[in-house]
Amino acid sequence: MIPGNRVPLLALIMAYVVAGALLARPLLAAPAPAPASVAHPLLTVPQSSPTPGGSPGPSPAVHATPKPSLAVTATLAPTATPTPTPRPVRVLRSCPIDGDMDLLAAAPIHIVFDQPMDNDPSSVIWSITPTLESRVEWLAPEHLLVRTAPREAGVEYRIVLEAARSREGGGLERPLGLTFGQGGMGAPIPILMYHHIDPLDGTEPADTLEWTVSPQQFVAHLNLLEELGAHVVSLGEAVDYLQRGEPLPPRPVVLTFDDGNPCAYENAVPVLRERGLTATFFVCPAYIGDFNVLSWEQLRSLVEDGFTIGAHGYEHVKVHALSPAEAEVQFGLAKRRLEEETGAQVEFFAYPFGWFSRRAAAQLAAYGYRAALTINPWGYQKPADLMYLNRIRMAYGEPADELRYKLPW
Repeated sequence: MIPGNRVPLLALIMAYVVAGALLARPLLAAPAPAPASVAHPLLTVPQSSPTPGGSPGPSPAVHATPKPSLAVTATLAPTATPTPTPRPVRVLRSCPIDGDMDLLAAAPIHIVFDQPMDNDPSSVIWSITPTLESRVEWLAPEHLLVRTAPREAGVEYRIVLEAARSREGGGLERPLGLTFGQGGMGAPIPILMYHHIDPLDGTEPADTLEWTVSPQQFVAHLNLLEELGAHVVSLGEAVDYLQRGEPLPPRPVVLTFDDGNPCAYENAVPVLRERGLTATFFVCPAYIGDFNVLSWEQLRSLVEDGFTIGAHGYEHVKVHALSPAEAEVQFGLAKRRLEEETGAQVEFFAYPFGWFSRRAAAQLAAYGYRAALTINPWGYQKPADLMYLNRIRMAYGEPADELRYKLPW
């Protein structure tokens, strides 16, 4: 039983409880009011809560109206393509070649570049001393021609090309200087003469050693020419320069082989083919197919590979004093037979044993030969002596340095 004096206090407490419950009910049932709209919500990301291990946990997602990104809406500038560096300009060929002291009198000056050039007159800077009246023109985008007033015999001239510009904007790799004249010792175009390319033991007869070089010597000669900056050209290119002023590369040199010996075909031709070099082979048709002479098939293969075939007489006989009937055989028949069998045009002759004369030269010219070669050991050639071109010979065992002393540059 509840004591009478405690009833009012208990009733009062119960009244407060009931009243609180009634007041809380509407609040629980009504939805939460929507937050006020924000025109530019802040895109701040709250700090991550640390994970139990001490490292920050993933950031809570931010649900806010995204602001347009400048990276998306801005127009990006295109990436500039690097401008290629223009190639330096090189001179491939010229007329005169440097050191030609008997340049063909009527020959203009030719300079051939390795790429199309800017033909604006201001792009080319050159000079001639002593001064000559001259006129410049372009034969082709890469071919500059300079016509000069008549040059005086015995005067040394020098042309210097200081600057030239390609269409790509490249400049000269290096200035070009050419010294030339008329009436002097000739053009420095050495013609090397070989017969046998064979390994010997050095005890053979003197005449055998005199006309033979070893395969190792031959390779050493080619290596020396390369070291000296020489360029092997065909005999036809050399004659074109002397006869018509056609341009040549710097330090031109011609390779020739007499008699058509199989050892030259076996030991020299593969080396020449591998290096992309050319040569002229002088042969006698009467002996072709013999056991110690090249066959027609081998000669035709040489022609197909770009080698030149020349005549060495129909037979290997002295030709300095031939009668007309004899000349018809040694010069005429030899030329026709070689052309018929190989399909090549035969324009050059090598004098057997080196014996020549003005009579033989005139007969050769009458049969359509353009030039003839002696065995005179000199490295210069003159335009007036196309029927008496000089050649340099090396003997067995001579070091390559000996050849260096015989070259004209």
